[in-house]
Amino acid sequence: MLDASWRDILAILAAIAGATILAIVLYRRTSPTLPGRLRLLLGVLRWFAAALLILLVTNPSVRLIRERYTRPVVAVMLDNSRSMALPDAAAKFSLARAALSERLAASLAERADIRFFTFSDRAVEIGPDDLEGLRAEGSRTDLAGGMKSATEVMGGKPSAFVVLSDGAFNFGEDVLHFSASQRTPVHTVSLAAEDATPDISLDRLEVNESAYANSDVTVGIVMSGSHSEAFEAELAIRDSTGIVATVPVVLPGTGAKTRVSMDIAAGGIGVHEFSVILSPMEDELVTENNTAPFSVKVIKGRIRVGLIASGPSWDFAFSRRYLRADPNIEVATLFTGEESGGLKLEGRSGWAGIISDLDVAVVLGDAASGAVGQGLRDFAWNGGGVLLIGGGGGAAPGQEMSPFTVAAEPRRGEHLFAPALTGAGIGHEIMRLEGADAVFSWPDLPPVPVDNGVGAARKEATVLISAVKDGAKIPMFAVMKLGRGRIAAFSASDLWRWDFIPKGFGAVASPFSRLLVNSVGWLTEREEAKRLAVSSLRSIYAQGEPVGLSAQVTDENLKPLEQAILEGEVTDRASGEVVREFTMVDRGGGSHFASLDFLPPAGYEARLWASVDGEIYAEERVEFTVGERGLEDSGFDGDNLLLKQLARTTGGASYAIGEVDRLASDLNPGMVVTKSFKELRLRLTLPTFVVLVMLLGLEWFIRKRNMLI
Repeated sequence: MLDASWRDILAILAAIAGATILAIVLYRRTSPTLPGRLRLLLGVLRWFAAALLILLVTNPSVRLIRERYTRPVVAVMLDNSRSMALPDAAAKFSLARAALSERLAASLAERADIRFFTFSDRAVEIGPDDLEGLRAEGSRTDLAGGMKSATEVMGGKPSAFVVLSDGAFNFGEDVLHFSASQRTPVHTVSLAAEDATPDISLDRLEVNESAYANSDVTVGIVMSGSHSEAFEAELAIRDSTGIVATVPVVLPGTGAKTRVSMDIAAGGIGVHEFSVILSPMEDELVTENNTAPFSVKVIKGRIRVGLIASGPSWDFAFSRRYLRADPNIEVATLFTGEESGGLKLEGRSGWAGIISDLDVAVVLGDAASGAVGQGLRDFAWNGGGVLLIGGGGGAAPGQEMSPFTVAAEPRRGEHLFAPALTGAGIGHEIMRLEGADAVFSWPDLPPVPVDNGVGAARKEATVLISAVKDGAKIPMFAVMKLGRGRIAAFSASDLWRWDFIPKGFGAVASPFSRLLVNSVGWLTEREEAKRLAVSSLRSIYAQGEPVGLSAQVTDENLKPLEQAILEGEVTDRASGEVVREFTMVDRGGGSHFASLDFLPPAGYEARLWASVDGEIYAEERVEFTVGERGLEDSGFDGDNLLLKQLARTTGGASYAIGEVDRLASDLNPGMVVTKSFKELRLRLTLPTFVVLVMLLGLEWFIRKRNMLI
C-alpha cells in the first residue's frame, strides 16, 4: 500500500502535468514534419526527462506500507511476593497458581500467545510447567518494575497484561503513573481478601533519627487493626537493655488508624537501636507486622545553628520558625547588613568571636560576602557545615564554597523552575520525607526562581534536586564536601513557597521544613580526616529494602581523589561469613555509591577498600542491620481498590479470583497488525543524473539527425 501527503501528491501531479504539456507543445507539430512514431518517441523522451527534473526539484516522497498480521501476545504476571503466602502458605498464592494452570492458561492460549512471568523483587519469565514448583518468597512487590522487565524481555509491549496479585505493592515506581504511560490494558485478578483477616499492625514510625545526648526523643507510632470490635493492647519500646517505655493503646478496628506518642531517653553519644513492639491478639495469624525497629543517632548536645542574613525576608522568617521548632536545634540569628552594624552574636562582634559557638551556618541571600564569606570557607574547611539558601546564599557560582559552576550565558529575567528529584536524591538522607510529609511528590511542589548565573554542578558535587522547565534542566539543590566539612546549597530562592502555598490548599506537611532540618542533621555529621570516608544511608533497613552505601575518597590535602576503584564485601557479623562482594559506582569528584539488594535479615559489616593504580590506597568499615520485619509484613490482605483503579485507568477490567473463567471469555485482543514503512524519494544522485543525461542526450541525437536542430 502506498501513502503520501497532500503536498507530495500535488508535486507528483505537477510533474506529470508539466511534463505532459511540455511534450505535447514541443512534438504535436514539428518543422520539418516528422513521422508520428518518431514524434511520439521524442515526446516520451522529453516527458520522462521533464518529469524527472520536476520531481528532483520538488522532492516528493511516497511511503510503501506493508502490513503483517500476527497473533496477539498476552503477558500473564503472577505475584510471588511473600504477602501472597499470608496468612498461611495455602492462602492466596495457591489459589492464584491453581486458577492460572487449570482454568486461565488453556482458555487464553486459544486466542493469543501467552508469556508467563512471576514478579516480586524481580521479574522472571517462566513456562507453564514451572507453575507447580513456584513458591511465594519474594521480599517486596514491584509491579511497575515487573511490567517494565516483561516488556523488555518480550522485545515490545504486549497486547494486554493479566495481573494476578493481592495488590500489596510496596516498592518501585508508582504503578498507576507507569501504566498510564504504557497505553496497554491491564486486566487484574484480585487475591485481596474481601473480608479482612483479623490482624493488628504497626504501620509507620515517626521519629527524628538524630538527637542530642541525654535528651528525650519523641516516637510517633501509627497503628491499625482489622477486627470486629475495639481491642486493647500494650505498646512497648525495647533496646539492648530491655523494655524502656510502655503505654496501653486501644485499636478501634475496621482499618482505622491510631497514633500515639512515646518519649524515650536518647542516651549517650553514638547510634542506639530500638524496637517498637505491639502485643499480639490471641491466635493472631501474622505477628511479623507487630514489631518495627528504628535507630537514633545521638550527638554531643543540641545543634547550634547560626542563621545568617543581610536582613529580614520570607525565606529568613520561615527558616527561623522551623529551626526553632526542632528541639534538637538551638538558633542564633546573625544580621550582616549595615543597619545591624555588622555581624554580631550575644555581644561579640566579628567572625572570630562567634565561630566557636556554631555547628552549622545557614546563609540566606547575599549575606556571605567579604570577610564573612572567607570566614565561612574556613569554617567549612575545618569541619563545619554550611547551608546556602537563595541563589547560592551569597556564594556566587564558580566560587570554592559553591557546588555550582557559572553559566556560559546568564539567563535573563526571572524564570520559575519546577523541582525534580534526581537519581542520587532518591534514598539520600536529606531527601527523606516521612510521616505527613510523605504525601508530597516533588514535581507537585510550586516552581521557584533559580539564580540566572548557575550553569552546572561541580564534578565533586552531588545534585539531589534538579530544576526543570521546558526541557531545560539545571541543578537546584546540591551537596559536596569541602575539607573536613560539608556544603549544601540551593540555587533557588523563595523556598517559602514549598511551605506556604501547599498549606494554603489545606496541606499539613511542609517539605521545606523537612529539607531544612534534614540538611542541618546531615551537615553536622563530622568526619575524621580520612582518605576514605564510608557511610550507610540508614543504620536499620527493612527486609526487601536496598542497602545504600556511599563513600568519598580524598588525597592527603582532603581534595577529591579521582580514578580510584572502590570494592567491598559484606560480612554477616554473627557467623563471620562473607555474603556479598561488590564494586561501587564512581559518581565523579571522588564520590562512590553502591546499592546492595536482597540481603536477608541479619547484622552486617561492610568492608571497603580503595585502589589506585592497582595498589590499596585506603580501607574502611561500616555496620548496618537488615531487620526481621520486611516490606511484605504489613497489609497482607492486599488492596482491592488499587487493583480496580489500575484496571480502570488502563482500559482493562478487574476480576475476583473466582471469576477467571469470565476473564478468559471476555479477553479477545484480536490480531496484531504490524506495519513496516519504506520511504521512496527521488534524490539527485549519480544514477539519476546519468538517467537524465541519457534521456536528454538521446532526444538531442534524434533531433540532430532529423534536422530539428
